[in-house]
Amino acid sequence: MEKRLWVYRRAVEVPKAGRDKTVRMIFAGLDYTYQVLVDGNCLAAGEGMFHAIIVPLDFAQGKRVRVEVRLAPPPGTKQEELETTKAQFARGWDFAPTLRTAGIWDDVWLDVSPRLRVEDAFIETRLQNSQRALVTVRAELSEVVERGWALLSLCGAKRRVPLLGTDRLTAFVEIESPRLWWPNSLGEPALHDLSMALEVGDRRTEKFVQKVGLREAGRLPAQGQRPIDIPLQFTINQTPFFINGVNWVPPDSCVGDITPDQYDRQLERFKAGHVNLVRVWGGGLREKSHFYRKCDELGLLVFQEYPIACGMGQSEAYHRRLQSEARQIARTLRRHPSVFLFSGGNENYYYCHMLDSDDPLLQEAARLMLLAVNEGKPFANREWLGGATKRYDEPVHLLLGGITAEEAPHCLYQNTSAMEGEGEVHGIWNWNPRLGDHRYRNFATLYDYWLAADQHLYSEASVSSIANLETIREVTGDSSDKLPAFDDETWKAHHAFHGAWDGHRDLWLDLPSTEEVFGPIRRRSELITLNQYLQAEGGRFMIEELRRKQPVATGVIWWGVNEPWPGLAGNALIDYHGRPKLSWPIIANAFSPVILSLRYGNLRPRSLQGELWLSCNDRRGFAGRYRVTVANRKEELIDLYEGSCDAGYLQSRPLRRLTPVPLARREQLAVRTTLLDGRGRSVHENLYLFGDIRSKVLQLFP
Repeated sequence: MEKRLWVYRRAVEVPKAGRDKTVRMIFAGLDYTYQVLVDGNCLAAGEGMFHAIIVPLDFAQGKRVRVEVRLAPPPGTKQEELETTKAQFARGWDFAPTLRTAGIWDDVWLDVSPRLRVEDAFIETRLQNSQRALVTVRAELSEVVERGWALLSLCGAKRRVPLLGTDRLTAFVEIESPRLWWPNSLGEPALHDLSMALEVGDRRTEKFVQKVGLREAGRLPAQGQRPIDIPLQFTINQTPFFINGVNWVPPDSCVGDITPDQYDRQLERFKAGHVNLVRVWGGGLREKSHFYRKCDELGLLVFQEYPIACGMGQSEAYHRRLQSEARQIARTLRRHPSVFLFSGGNENYYYCHMLDSDDPLLQEAARLMLLAVNEGKPFANREWLGGATKRYDEPVHLLLGGITAEEAPHCLYQNTSAMEGEGEVHGIWNWNPRLGDHRYRNFATLYDYWLAADQHLYSEASVSSIANLETIREVTGDSSDKLPAFDDETWKAHHAFHGAWDGHRDLWLDLPSTEEVFGPIRRRSELITLNQYLQAEGGRFMIEELRRKQPVATGVIWWGVNEPWPGLAGNALIDYHGRPKLSWPIIANAFSPVILSLRYGNLRPRSLQGELWLSCNDRRGFAGRYRVTVANRKEELIDLYEGSCDAGYLQSRPLRRLTPVPLARREQLAVRTTLLDGRGRSVHENLYLFGDIRSKVLQLFP
């Protein structure tokens, strides 16, 4: 399929719009190298997925024309693809198949507009104080106006701005007692109508109306950061906040099939799950416009990456393509209050200084990594993995930073994610660190890693699990209850085994670790429940521990919350079909604005020991009571803890230690935590299981 030339043909009736209007056919996205012909004449040609192609049709008003779109085969090799801005996940990833698409992937429409019009607009907000916002309105016009007026309205304020020999407008509007746009759980994502009309002689345009949000984005040094590091405490409306984030990948490998319903289903679930930020990963897409409108409505901040992932081109031709595409991305997205941060792409450099160690485990990890280099595996070279040797003078970053500053001055920019060495890191992504990223293999357990975590922003981190039962049956055609075979080609192709990192068999579906916790597993149905519970348990501990470390820790972004095809194992919490795994509600609960959590270090301790912590991410603060019970397998009460508690915004406080409780070999303990507000209403609950918990997990999640 990928070696074919694809051609779309359609007869189009071009309306007769009149002298004062223009007719255009607009393609929001073509994948990837294209030509657009009208009646055999080529009117547009180029390459790039993320810019609009505008085909003028005034010459054909009132006529029937034949429109033809030709798409050339995509680049043949991975190295050639690095010299493009094509979405890199299409070349195959540890969560996505190799499916090098070509086609009309985004919306197409016939546009009839006045020749004189407001072409584009966005706003920049600066808060003067709590009762006053200074809003800069910037607009672009379709033609130069020698003498005229722009009539502008926003939040009840009206302005009549003179236009004198210009095709641009910049105007200040002072808003008193502004209703601001806030991220989810921090306030209302208030949206307002910005309306504009033009008066030029006897010509008056139709009203241009656009939804906008008043918000100011910023960043401060996190507590404990070095002065030379990039600040990693983000602020909205001059208020710091903890990131409850998810990393988003394209929801379908066939990108033309992505629908508004897919976006709505996922994004509404994120809002209900207390998520406040979505990172649009650089190997994916500039998503379709509905995605960003929905994020505006729901209060979901968007951390948008330019189309780069784990490597980039170096040629002048590549720099020109990237410059053009990035400019279009910034211009397309700058109108959305949800879009507050652009990044120069995913993992443009790593720090591997941990591998320069006397630790035998890390020495072996370094040997394996260098072996991969010698085998010529793509991107696995020491220079790329060696750190930010070109952090601030890399031409690509200079281009992208300048474009962001010019086209979206109200948005933030950073060179890449992660900014390793400066406090923003990626990892870990699995239950057993010794199977994953080379740098972390000297940590024996997930608990050890997160208890020792001392960085500020973990912008990719998660735990993997097996797929849902329905997905397994759909993909394999097997309705039996048999365990998957390690050498089954379908399970391997859908990334359950040998997914990444030295070809480890157990990376994404870790059957050995699951049996180490729960004992021998002989049925697929049991494996699904028990393995997904490990994802929930590990993910909850990760989020709660980082919240306990705030304000030193400023956020966590779950890697790969969704997936672009039906994977049989991976980091997704919500599968390709939109079905949540067992783990999703538990992860969402850990993102609640105020939580009562338990700090511990082992699922199967000889003696249960732990600390109770209160973490508050509610801007109003919290004051209330807690109730904690410890019960055995027979549900007999062993300990009861009660007391009052309070915490301010962005504060985590230890409340008390639990009295140690010995665990016999087959014993099971359940710790149930309940947090009550000042009126005695439950605002957060948790259930922690320790010891021989297999039967309890299967009972709770049948």
